[in-house]
Amino acid sequence: FLFIDNTYLTTDWPYTKIMEDFLNDVKARMGGNTEIKRINLDHKLFSSFRQLSYLPKGYDELVVKTDVVDHIKGLFHQGKLVAVFSTKGYPPLWATDTELSVDIEAQLDFGLNLIVYAIKDR
Repeated sequence: FLFIDNTYLTTDWPYTKIMEDFLNDVKARMGGNTEIKRINLDHKLFSSFRQLSYLPKGYDELVVKTDVVDHIKGLFHQGKLVAVFSTKGYPPLWATDTELSVDIEAQLDFGLNLIVYAIKDR
C-alpha cells in the first residue's frame, strides 16, 4: 500500500504532474484491471477505523490556500485500492509540533484510517 501526498504544497515544483505520471507508469506496469480514479466517500478507506463523512481539510486549505482540491485519487488494481494520491498536505498536520490553532482531529482520524485500511485490507 502506498500513500503519496504533497507535503510542501509549492507551485514552484510540478508535484501533481510528476506524481500523476508516476502513477500512470505504475498502472501500465501492473496491467490488467488497473485504474486511477477519485476515491469516493463511501469507500472503506473512510470507515476502516473512524467513520468520516467528508474529506478532511488539508494543509492546502488551512494554511497555504493554493490549488485546493476537494478529493483524493486512488490507484485500484482489480478493484482493490493499492495507492492513495493526495495533494492535500496531510503529513504536516499530523506532526506533533504543528503550530496551527485549529482542531485536526478529522485529519488524524483520516491518517488512522489509512493505516488500518493498509493493514486490514491488504
